[in-house]
Order: sequence, then structure tokens, then C-alpha cells
Amino acid sequence: MKQIDFSSTRTAHNVAASALPMLVAQLLNLLYSIVDRIYIGRIPGEGTLGLGGIGLCFPIIMIITAFTNLFGVGGAPLCAIARGRQNRDQAETIMNTSFTLILCSSICLMTFFELFGAPVLRLFGASKQLLPHASLYLTVYLIGTPATMIAAGMTPFINAQGYASAGMLGIFIGALTNLILDPVLIFFFGMGIRGAALATVISQFLSAVFVFCFLKRSSCELHLKFISPARLARKNVTDIVAIGITSFIMQFTNSLVTLVCNAMLARYGGDLYISVYTIIASVRSLLDVPVHSISEGASPVLSYNYGARRSA
Repeated sequence: MKQIDFSSTRTAHNVAASALPMLVAQLLNLLYSIVDRIYIGRIPGEGTLGLGGIGLCFPIIMIITAFTNLFGVGGAPLCAIARGRQNRDQAETIMNTSFTLILCSSICLMTFFELFGAPVLRLFGASKQLLPHASLYLTVYLIGTPATMIAAGMTPFINAQGYASAGMLGIFIGALTNLILDPVLIFFFGMGIRGAALATVISQFLSAVFVFCFLKRSSCELHLKFISPARLARKNVTDIVAIGITSFIMQFTNSLVTLVCNAMLARYGGDLYISVYTIIASVRSLLDVPVHSISEGASPVLSYNYGARRSA
């Protein structure tokens, strides 16, 4: 795939070339999320409760996203800066440090929420009617936590090397797979909300496989490998967390806001209100896509030029 040359002086062109594929990918990603909710809402006899159950899982999903951003969004700019300095070894070390942190944290999060998911959901305001649906969706969804975090957390490192089209393709594979599997598993096989969660797990797994294979291929500038946690350089970990902490706090705060909204809706409105809020939250996400796409497109370009000590 064509690699964007961040060293060229056409900064605006590079930002656009990097941001446009991300915009398309994020729209597709959001589309399958919305379609996912549409299918769940049409499940006979349990559509409304299914939507409410997924709404209760949102805060946990956002916490997982927060940790993904902490290490993915935190490491990718440092990787691009090191590339700008022509320090390939340092760029590769930062990428692999982030990969190790993402993988280890994904296993910890998956284990914790699999063990304590039900109590956490009750804390989040799950009623007796919504708890079975939320627990069922969450239990299946959590199996794919490592794949979800690798796919989302390592894609910025593909973009940091100038392969924006490859980053888009990884997201597109997951989105297309989910769009196909959702109706098949939910309705044809009669799996209901379990089928929706399984479709998400499979789609994220395929995206993660693509990202992993792309970063492992011999023609790739930086090569992915796991580093033993005991051998991680403290400075690299500290620098990654220092940059990623802002995105982590923002996402974690969004989780708390959703948690409070769900709790208040459950108390003063009931299960139906949580289902309605789930739909509104999905549509509202459309407004965030252009901003995130421009940000993701500009970050590697600006970081590379900063490392090269050039005015972008």
C-alpha cells in the first residue's frame, strides 16, 4: 500500500491524505454500531430490553476504550516523533512497548469484568429485567477484549508510518464483517443479543489479525513483537502514559457521565428510558467522527515534523 511521505513540505496535503481514510473508516465503524442497535431493537420479544442491556454495558466498553487510548494514542505520536528523528529502533521500541501494555491491560480488564461484571452492572443501575440481557452481552463481548484493544490501539501505529489506507482497511474489515454477521447470528441462528455480541467479537478479531499481520510483515518499516513486561523501559512507559493520559481521562469521564445518566434514567424513568438513551447516544456519536478523524490525521504528520525539527 502507498505510504504517505511525512517529510514532504505539503503538510496540508499530508494531513488530508491521512485524515480522509480515517474519516471513511470511522463512519463505517459507527455505521455498524448503529446498525447493530437497529437489529437488536428488532429482536422479537426482547428488543427494547436488549437495547437497554447494551446501554448499561456502555460505561464498561468506554473504560476499555480509555485504556486502549492510554497506550495507543499515547504511544503513536512518540513513534512518529522517533521516525522524524530517523531513529527507527526507538520508534519500534515505543510501538512494541505500547503493544505489550495494550495486551497485558486487555487480559486484566477481561478477567476483572468477567469475574465481577454482574455486580458492576447492578452498581450501574441494572434492573432485574435488564440484568440478564446486559450480562449476556457483556460476557460474550469481553471474550474479544484483547482483539478489540489491539485493533483499535495499534491502528494509530500503522497511521504513524504513513499507511493511512491500511489503517482504514483494518477498520473496514471489522465493520463489513459485523454488518454481515449481525442479521445471520441474531435472526437466522436465533441467537438474539448473544449473536450481536458474537458478531462484534468475530469482527474485532479479524481486524486485529489484519493489524497484527500488517505490522509483522517484512516490508513494513517497523515490526511488531511482544516485550516481556519485566524488560519494559520505565521512561518509555512513563512517556506513553504522559501523552495518553488526557485521552484516557476524557474517555473515562464519558464513562462516568453515561453511568450517571443510566442510573438517573433507571431511577426516574425505567428500562425504556435507558433504551431510548442508548439510541440517542449512538446517533450523537456521528458528531464526533469528523473531529476525531482530523485529529488522527494530523497527529502523525505533526509529530513526525516535530521530531525532524521542521515547522509543519
